[in-house]
Amino acid sequence: MEEEVLDLSAILIYPNTRDVALSSLGFLKVHAMLASAVAVADIAYLPGGLPSPVVSRKQSLLLGEATAREARAFDIVAFSISYENDYVNVAKLLDMAGIPPLREGRVDALPLVVFGGFTMFMNPRPLTPFADAVVVGEAEPVLGEILAVVAEAKRKGSSRGDLHRRLSRIEGVLIPGAGTLHPVRRVWAEADSFAAEPADPIAEGGREATHFGDMRLVEVGRGCGRGCLFCAAGRLYRPVRMRDADEILRSSRGAGKVGLVGPAVADHPDLIGILEDLIGRGVDIGISSLRAEKVTSRLASLLARGGMRTATIA
Repeated sequence: MEEEVLDLSAILIYPNTRDVALSSLGFLKVHAMLASAVAVADIAYLPGGLPSPVVSRKQSLLLGEATAREARAFDIVAFSISYENDYVNVAKLLDMAGIPPLREGRVDALPLVVFGGFTMFMNPRPLTPFADAVVVGEAEPVLGEILAVVAEAKRKGSSRGDLHRRLSRIEGVLIPGAGTLHPVRRVWAEADSFAAEPADPIAEGGREATHFGDMRLVEVGRGCGRGCLFCAAGRLYRPVRMRDADEILRSSRGAGKVGLVGPAVADHPDLIGILEDLIGRGVDIGISSLRAEKVTSRLASLLARGGMRTATIA
């Protein structure tokens, strides 16, 4: 049975240029989730050249890439924020959208400005003055509930305060103006509920618009149990959840080149079998990084057969 498509519009913004945005698997997955759940879903990003498809010619307002609709006209304006260096671009893009950058400058319930991404479940505090709501954790457990609450608020014409109060009851959602009696716990998706990999990149331009060319990015798992003191992922991104090997292979079907993505790819217990299956089908391989003690002669031989010529080893 097909899920109901909500009478909502949502734009997902990446606070960096298009090539960086389309190279982010998290960004692509959240957009695919929105596209299947709401009537209108679009993307935007930091304009990286002129003329830009996401800036209006006369007013230089931020637009959705596919719809050319002003970002401020969407019901939900969501940001996927992966890197602290992009924080300054968040305020810049809100201003370009014609939305008061600071939360306190907004009056209406919609558009709702929502922040998510790894930096938000690492430490949302630096950006809370700019957000109406923050997803502290992964999107899969909470996105559907957030959308349902916003759709009902839109239908009823709810006030900004009422919408925020209802959102504050969702586990994993931080409402910055709700005060100290609003504790928030990080939320995580189960391995079998990870959003599926989009088979194709967003919008026109194809994979050549990304840093990975024609490579399909496939999640091996999430979380890391190593606990290295220098690494935020190892300290905060827990529990470890490895995807089933069959699911990884299903997500790879039809691709000529597959990039295996995760904080600890080499820790997957079936990595050798996954590589043997992919290479046996003539698929080229890429891996984000490898731990030094995991690089055996067998693994190195498989990666070489899979077309890898360089590797990041830590």
